[in-house]
Amino acid sequence: MPEFDILNGVEPVVPVVAEEEDILDGIEEEGSFDPAVNVHIISAGGGSNYVPVEGPTAFSTVLAQSGLHVGGAVEFWMNGVRIEADTTVPAGSTVTIVGSVKGG
Repeated sequence: MPEFDILNGVEPVVPVVAEEEDILDGIEEEGSFDPAVNVHIISAGGGSNYVPVEGPTAFSTVLAQSGLHVGGAVEFWMNGVRIEADTTVPAGSTVTIVGSVKGG
């Protein structure tokens, strides 16, 4: 970028940055994310997956749809309460897996 040269009248070119409203124009609501229709799975290692569900679903089904694989002794915690794999979990809930988790 050239520097301003008062003798030759050269001015630097400053890029115009779009305002926030302009940046958001054209983004459609159709692809927006709604956590209320997903089960949020968090692994103790920091991984995070959202699995869409149509209603209350057995956690084992949600886990199978997530693409995650658990091995060995694991614990499942939903909203701070320990659950079993066959526990029905509602949309909008968060399940934390403590133990060996791979995939995603």
